[in-house]
Amino acid sequence: MAKVLAVDLDGTLFYPKRRKSLITTANVQFIRDFVDAGNRVIFVTSRSRDFAEFTAVKIERGIDFVCSNGAQIVLDGELVFDETLRQGQAQALFEDMVTFHHQPLAWFLDSKRYQNLLYNNGTSWFVQQFFKYYYKSQGVYQQAYLADNDIFLSELKKGRIYRLLLYFGLGRKRVNIAKEVNKHIREHYPDFESSWINTIVEVAPRQCNKATALEFIIKRQGIDRGDVHVVGDSGNDISMFQAFKDHSYCMAHAHLSVKKFARHIIKRVHHLRTVLLDKEVTP
Repeated sequence: MAKVLAVDLDGTLFYPKRRKSLITTANVQFIRDFVDAGNRVIFVTSRSRDFAEFTAVKIERGIDFVCSNGAQIVLDGELVFDETLRQGQAQALFEDMVTFHHQPLAWFLDSKRYQNLLYNNGTSWFVQQFFKYYYKSQGVYQQAYLADNDIFLSELKKGRIYRLLLYFGLGRKRVNIAKEVNKHIREHYPDFESSWINTIVEVAPRQCNKATALEFIIKRQGIDRGDVHVVGDSGNDISMFQAFKDHSYCMAHAHLSVKKFARHIIKRVHHLRTVLLDKEVTP
């Protein structure tokens, strides 16, 4: 039977980073060999469809996509699932969180009209310059970016929003704050799907996560769940680790609180070659 590899991008397929080539040569060759052997690859990412398609071009093979953490599913180039937050839902969360004792440095949202639309919660010149420098420093990983508080607030009211991101800054203390905020949202806002990635909290429509997206795909395509292998590195990958436990792989550099949910630990995606293709590991 053909195997299915559901692979996260940032911190996983993109590890270690290659700011010019995007993906290491070893990872590219492994994915190509895996597909050429009659298997299937699905990118499962919090990034947009545009970026997933850009990444697939580097592979030069047919790839399916789960984007925005499950809010969009693209199979054979066709958008088959497209879910956004209900009108006013994002605005309500934004306004409620203003009173929470931990405040993010910035909010981001992805919608039908905008990618990485930023609300600067600090209003300082330094914060604005930090984000400007950060995005420029990402090289080939850089995405579209717009910092405009007025447009952000307008989009909260009227836009079709795929996800919200709360960014808490840098450092281990901020990681713990993000984990606490994620727990708070999960406990007090049942209408949202919330996940944690280092110093970021991602909020999506309810039941839009990587696991539910993969469940949708295997049911639609008649795939045996035992043929699905999942690999990731962060909090938003935990759902698929739990759903496909036997064939779950977490990157060795991931946080311990993420690694504990996966069955196996790997250092590089292409190390799966020995498991999935029965060939020697590429150096």
